[in-house]
Amino acid sequence: MNAPEFFAAYPIFPCADIMRAAAYYQDILGFNVNTVSPDKNYAIVERGNVELHLDSPVFAREHTVGNAECYIWVQGDIDALHADFASRDALHLHPVADRLYEMRDFSCCDPDGNRITFGAQIQHGA
Repeated sequence: MNAPEFFAAYPIFPCADIMRAAAYYQDILGFNVNTVSPDKNYAIVERGNVELHLDSPVFAREHTVGNAECYIWVQGDIDALHADFASRDALHLHPVADRLYEMRDFSCCDPDGNRITFGAQIQHGA
């Protein structure tokens, strides 16, 4: 028997107000709002191959709003992405920096305090 192959993971961020969170991801972080449940208690936003799920307290029973995070790998100019987010007033935007783990990255938060870190692999000799 072949072992199942993992092919995707979708972080779920607990949010107090799904529509406010979805608007932030769209207007500030450049995501597209893909899906909103009819009761507005769940939404999916996406940008490129990245999909984030936004979950209201109705569904996230044992999860605290604003207590989630994820790391998004980026191909391209991470400094330009940081500058774009800064121009849109991204919340709790940290400076971009080279890390010991061979990534250049920065983080920001959504309106509920969930943290998203964006990083690009450091290119040596480029």
